[in-house]
Amino acid sequence: MITYLGYDPFTDPELGRPKGNETRSVAFLAPTGPSSLGQQIRKLRMELRKNRTECAEELGVSVKTLWGWETDRRRPGSVPRKRIAEFFQIDIP
Repeated sequence: MITYLGYDPFTDPELGRPKGNETRSVAFLAPTGPSSLGQQIRKLRMELRKNRTECAEELGVSVKTLWGWETDRRRPGSVPRKRIAEFFQIDIP
């Protein structure tokens, strides 16, 4: 996933072209923004260079809860949403 690597290995000219059986059409990674709250939380956490454990402790939730939010299996309630918005300094509708 691009957000984890911090770069797109298939379009970065310093890294060269795909090797072996990787084709550009198969290996294309679109630089689109996060489309859900969970993807946005994961992206912001990675930008802060925090692992799930560190982030969960600072938000006051369990690692399992944070994982559920990031994978969109669970949605944070109103109180956790406020903490998330304050922690990451974002607006959540």
